[in-house]
Amino acid sequence: IMRNDARRRATFGVTIENTQMNFWFTCMAITLVSKPFNFFVVRSEHLIYFFCSLAFANDNELGWDPTIQRVCVGCTVRYDITVCTDEGDLVYQITRVISDFSADALTGCGTRVFETCLKLQDGKLVKTAEPVVWKDSRRDCNQDREDIIFKQIYADHQGTGNWSGLVRTGL
Repeated sequence: IMRNDARRRATFGVTIENTQMNFWFTCMAITLVSKPFNFFVVRSEHLIYFFCSLAFANDNELGWDPTIQRVCVGCTVRYDITVCTDEGDLVYQITRVISDFSADALTGCGTRVFETCLKLQDGKLVKTAEPVVWKDSRRDCNQDREDIIFKQIYADHQGTGNWSGLVRTGL
C-alpha cells in the first residue's frame, strides 16, 4: 500500500494464524514484527488497547502524510501537495509521475519524482506557471540532503579543472 499511494508514510498490521497473533509496523526505514503470542492467553486489555488505539487514531498517527491530499480530476486520481511558507501555504498538484521506481522497495528512501503545477486558492491550476519537478523522498536522519552533497562535490572539484567524471554522470 505504501508504494501505491504517495500519502502513505507508514502502516500497521495484524496477522492471526490459528491462535497466534503478531502485530506489524512498517515504514520506509524499518519493519517491526512482534513475537507471536496466543491471543486467548494474553491479557485482553492489551488487545483492546491496541485496537482502540488504531480505531481512534487520526490519519497522521496511522501513517498518512497530512500535507498530501488525494483529489479526483475528471476520472483521474491526482495528489495535491501543500507547502507551508512564510508567505502562506502553496498547493501544487501532481500532473505526471516522472519516476517512482525507488518507491517499489519495502524499505529505503522511497523516492518518487513528479511533475507538478501550482494551484490557485480556488483550486484551479495556474495556467501561466511553468511545471515544477517535485522530488519526494525520505532520508536517514544522519544523512546529508542532496543539495549539501552536491555543494561538497562542486567544492571538492573547484580549482582541479577535472570535471570529466561529473559531466559524464550528468552533474
